[in-house]
Amino acid sequence: MYSPQLRCFALTLHYYSPRAYEFVRDTFKSCLPHPKTLISWYRSVDGEPGFTAEAFQAIKEKAAVTKQKIVFSLVIDEMAIRKKLEFDGKRWHGHVEFGLTANEEKIDDTMEEAKDALVMMLVAINAPFKVPVGYFMTSGVNAEMRASLVKNCLELCLESNIEVVSLTFDCTASNMSMARQLGCDIENLKVDFPHPANKEKTIYVYPDPSHLIKLLRNTYGEKRELMHGGNKILWEVIKKLEELQSLEGLRAANKLTKRHIQFYRHKMKVKLATQLFSRSVADALEMMQEGGNEEFEGAEETIKFIRFFDKLFDVCNSKHIRQLGWKKPINKDNWWEVSKFFDEADAYISELTFMEGGKEKKIVKSNRKSGFQGFRACMKTLTHLYQNLCTGPNPTLVYLPTYKLLQDHLELFFGQIRGKGGYNNNPTPRQFKAAYKKTLLHMALKDNGSGNCIPLEKIGILTCSSSKIINNTSQEWGNGTGREIEDFNDIPEDHDYVLGAETITEFSEAIVEYVAGFVARRLTKALKCSACTTALTDARRGFQLIDKKDRGGLVRPSRECLRICLKSEKIFRRFLAEGNGRIDGEKLIPIRLAHTVLKTLNLRLEFTSLDEHSLNQDLMYSHKIHLINSIAELYFRTRVHHVSRHYLNSALSTRMYMNKLLLFKGM
Repeated sequence: MYSPQLRCFALTLHYYSPRAYEFVRDTFKSCLPHPKTLISWYRSVDGEPGFTAEAFQAIKEKAAVTKQKIVFSLVIDEMAIRKKLEFDGKRWHGHVEFGLTANEEKIDDTMEEAKDALVMMLVAINAPFKVPVGYFMTSGVNAEMRASLVKNCLELCLESNIEVVSLTFDCTASNMSMARQLGCDIENLKVDFPHPANKEKTIYVYPDPSHLIKLLRNTYGEKRELMHGGNKILWEVIKKLEELQSLEGLRAANKLTKRHIQFYRHKMKVKLATQLFSRSVADALEMMQEGGNEEFEGAEETIKFIRFFDKLFDVCNSKHIRQLGWKKPINKDNWWEVSKFFDEADAYISELTFMEGGKEKKIVKSNRKSGFQGFRACMKTLTHLYQNLCTGPNPTLVYLPTYKLLQDHLELFFGQIRGKGGYNNNPTPRQFKAAYKKTLLHMALKDNGSGNCIPLEKIGILTCSSSKIINNTSQEWGNGTGREIEDFNDIPEDHDYVLGAETITEFSEAIVEYVAGFVARRLTKALKCSACTTALTDARRGFQLIDKKDRGGLVRPSRECLRICLKSEKIFRRFLAEGNGRIDGEKLIPIRLAHTVLKTLNLRLEFTSLDEHSLNQDLMYSHKIHLINSIAELYFRTRVHHVSRHYLNSALSTRMYMNKLLLFKGM
């Protein structure tokens, strides 16, 4: 007999790599089960197309040992698979298969080759687990069949005492038609339908916000100009911001790149849409407008448009009650504020227009309404769910974590399925079946984020377990032996730069000020000398970008720290110019560049407040020298890190684009 912990470890390791499993088993003298034993464990799960009885039984047992009532969200989506017929010695795999319905009646299959796997997953809203409950090999499913499968799933859930409160899907044409078959009409904001087996219960539909934000971006980017109340929402100002940042070589604390502007090559990437509709982009546009830049005149409505959908997406993507601002889940403390924002957002969206055929037309009445009406439907569904689950004398939930309603959980599951094939991210039907069966067993699988979303919260499949070791280190000045400052490789994503010109303009200077604040904050945490850390920061105002971005946590650099960072930026640009914009591995080494800064500065004029502090110290080990060197070195590490990322992203762009082409062509 093997313990549950050893079974979990064995199944997980074998899932990731059978060769690694054999190596560990041989090294530790067969302490792990033989692979044939694992195969016998896999046989306990059917894993064939259709609804998985073991999954429903697992949820039922999980709910039985839980004291609280668990409510679920049903999520459906399709994953592209490779068309291929395979014979395993007993039967053929690769045809369209639907398996059994809730009444254990087999749906007529066809001899057509399957190209998609339609998967259904239950996500516990108030518990940390999820489980796929069925899949179907398809070659295109009409709305009537989709609606029938959803009804069958809900009937099975009711038989297993599983309470489902919402249905999540993306706003494709087939899913919108499916919603109408169920009794909803998202375009007219009817977001609920009666439970097929219990008319007293109501199911609310929830269009996936991640898909909606992409639809909204596509409409905005293709129309180039939207309007609200006679004011123009211009795509051109966002494009000008990206061009300015590319020209200057620095980004105003946002993620905007050419990929965001030329999105048509990366339409599946959710992060490109969310980074476009972000507070950081709105802050950058506002900074340029307040700075008197003529190219950004009239950008007020564009800024308002971006901020509205940034807030709305945050509300639809909340996770834990300890989060702040609009990312905090809906609860009794913020419900009045959220409901007021919902009313404002609903009115705002309904008044958006664009020009079509020489006439001004409301978007919610046009053929591009899906994304906009979808967000209005999301707000209405969240209102109903909060009132039903979080209010009343005996509320089921204390707060509503809207992240649990998203389609991300199914996308991450698809990432695990694709990861099973190694480099082959387009599995055949037979490979999909094998991976599906293995994931239903007790395994500690981590979401690898290889889909078109990233894992924001640890939500395991059934009883997922994993651990994370955080290693905290402290840095300290040496007493006559020099100093070591390490661990500066985890540069935050907020600081992202590309190549640019040599001159330091007012725009570039504002960004260098922002980075100097980051450098001061990192060194303040790393160093133990109180006099040196005090000299790094200043409480004065007047920093253009820092004042715009500060929500209470940013650090303002001292004049000396800022001056050293500006000098470092000029030296960095000079070395880039000498290399014709290419990275020279010999020249662009942070330590060497930092020594160049020391040579060009008049050290007597820098950090004069530390003169007395360094008076009795050897010049070689002077705190002043080490502080200047540390500022320059950390600044150069930040710049070199992100210049390298720029080259890497450029190299991967074409390959990633072609990879998607191969995936959806089924080659």
